[in-house]
Amino acid sequence: MGNIAEMNFRVWDIINKRMMKWEKVMDLPAWEIFPGTPEQRAYTVLRSTGNPDSNGQEVFEGDIIENFNGLRMKIRFGTYQAWCPVDKCYMDSVGFYAEAPGLPPMPIGDIESYGKVTGNIFETPELMGD
Repeated sequence: MGNIAEMNFRVWDIINKRMMKWEKVMDLPAWEIFPGTPEQRAYTVLRSTGNPDSNGQEVFEGDIIENFNGLRMKIRFGTYQAWCPVDKCYMDSVGFYAEAPGLPPMPIGDIESYGKVTGNIFETPELMGD
């Protein structure tokens, strides 16, 4: 990923329960977007993975993707344990990863070659059984 000026974001409006493009939020005061604690926040800012899905749609953290076998996965960003075949052990990794029920977190790789966005954890949590 490039610097923050080159990154794409979208925003979940917690109060009005709607997804917004980042540009629409930029006119709001910073204290409303990023107040002191997570409980006070009016918005959840979501980063783009920089990758498209198999339909060419940009993939963001919080998206739910489905692979060609019907497995649904949440796209997350943060620290996760990934298997290192060279060292033959799990190691901490930081970045975007996919999370699926009953499976360990996995690096997202080239989403375009294996999956498509079917929803997101805010608007369609039922896709993951939430």
